[in-house]
Amino acid sequence: MLGNSAQENAAMMEPFVKDRNIFRNRLNAALNALKELAEVDKNKIAIMGYCFGGMAALELARSGKNIQGAISIHGLLDQGNAETNAINAKVLALHGSLDPMVPIETLNAFKQEMHDANADWQLHEYGNAMHAFTNELADAPELGTLYNKDADKRSAKAINNFLDDVIVQISKILQKCSSCKVSMDPHIKNFTIKNVLRRPELSLPSCKYPH
Repeated sequence: MLGNSAQENAAMMEPFVKDRNIFRNRLNAALNALKELAEVDKNKIAIMGYCFGGMAALELARSGKNIQGAISIHGLLDQGNAETNAINAKVLALHGSLDPMVPIETLNAFKQEMHDANADWQLHEYGNAMHAFTNELADAPELGTLYNKDADKRSAKAINNFLDDVIVQISKILQKCSSCKVSMDPHIKNFTIKNVLRRPELSLPSCKYPH
């Protein structure tokens, strides 16, 4: 669901930001529904999100669910009102050093939270990058949102490396695709990085994506 304005989007997010237990219930319901899909390998599940979606990824990890990975891309890092359980997922947080939505106090608290939870976690901080640094349409530096080509490129590589580590060798999967040559560069950018979690068919010997 997407609102018609930034204000409307913020209003829809607010209940989940304020009450993380409600948020976790929604996320757990989505995870359970995902596991019911025949094409989903229950032992190869990761969650990835941008901004509010990044907070969603972290909240699912904080809930203690047994998933393989959680990736937050310029996400909201504050802990909220729910307790952090044992974190079973490996965590990757990609953060812009100039993101006004994550002040230094919140960043330090996040790092302490991960240490206290004894999580397997990584934090990549991109210098001179604001919020929404992967969004090519972000162009409001006065609000702290601005596209950063270098940070976008570097974070994309970090995402692929992380998924290679926690789920499957993506490069090997792509080489198996004989019907559409998914290993070609345009597909790598469009599918393996930002949409790989929506493409369970990539784990099959041939790709079902219609061309």
